[in-house]
Amino acid sequence: MSRKKKKSALRAALRMCHRVLSRFQGPVFGFLFAALLGIAAIGLLLEPVSQSVGGDTVRSIADPAQRASAINSVRQTLLGSAAGLITLLGLLATLRTYLLSRRAQYSERYMKSIALLGAKALDERIGGIFALEQVARQHPPDRIAVMNVLTAFVRRRSAMHHEDGALDAAPSAPNDPEPRERADVQAALTVLGRRNQHPDEDPLDLSDLDLRMLKLPESNLCNADLSYTRLERADLSGANLVDANLTGAKLNHVNLRYADLRGVNATGADFECADFERANLIGMVTTAATMRRARFTSSKFDDRELEKADIEGAKFSNPPAKPPR
Repeated sequence: MSRKKKKSALRAALRMCHRVLSRFQGPVFGFLFAALLGIAAIGLLLEPVSQSVGGDTVRSIADPAQRASAINSVRQTLLGSAAGLITLLGLLATLRTYLLSRRAQYSERYMKSIALLGAKALDERIGGIFALEQVARQHPPDRIAVMNVLTAFVRRRSAMHHEDGALDAAPSAPNDPEPRERADVQAALTVLGRRNQHPDEDPLDLSDLDLRMLKLPESNLCNADLSYTRLERADLSGANLVDANLTGAKLNHVNLRYADLRGVNATGADFECADFERANLIGMVTTAATMRRARFTSSKFDDRELEKADIEGAKFSNPPAKPPR
């Protein structure tokens, strides 16, 4: 059979296969059609490609047997290259399937963890919080979403009710929140506080919340909005509060030892009896702030940082030049 007749026969076979397979749908029939198409393509292209690759070198061989042997060598080389390419494509397809499977697993874990946040049992809520942290670490695309979910959880569990924008009066000691009752909020804030802030991530919005007595040592609260939040007796030792907003916040007896408070806006905040030992207050705005009986042992500040604050009874290792008003 001549070469033209072979090509015509293969084309006819392809058209027939296409008509048969077009009546069916699904991945199996699609794969079968692709396989037949590949076989037909190899049949159509192997001979002319072999002749083209061999070039004048093969065609110049006078002995028919040697010329046939040379063409067969070219064919084997082409088939080996095609096999390698098919193997590579198969590996890429396997990798894509693996990545899609992993993405589905992370999505499933993400949804299950969020569901746990609404559980009645405290231990289940805490488990959901730390499960979300693992999702954020192992799958960075979900990181910002996880932090937003945890922030919303804290806001829902710690919201305060105000009238005319004023803070509620401080309750008596017996009414302070029990540590066990706040364990889920503590867990969520712990996760938020040890995150590595992404440049595209919005600052934490923790304003108008009741966060009394919570422990947030060395937390990353850079640029966080803590305005009008209650933080009495909280532990913020070593915390990064650079450029945070503490306007109107209540921080009586708060532990701010070694904290970084550079650029903090603390207008109208109440720091009575707070501990600022070795804290960095450079650039801190303290207009109308109350800092009575606060401790500033070895703190770093310029006089202008405290000149507009009420520092009556405060203790300094290096008192400011201007006497307290």
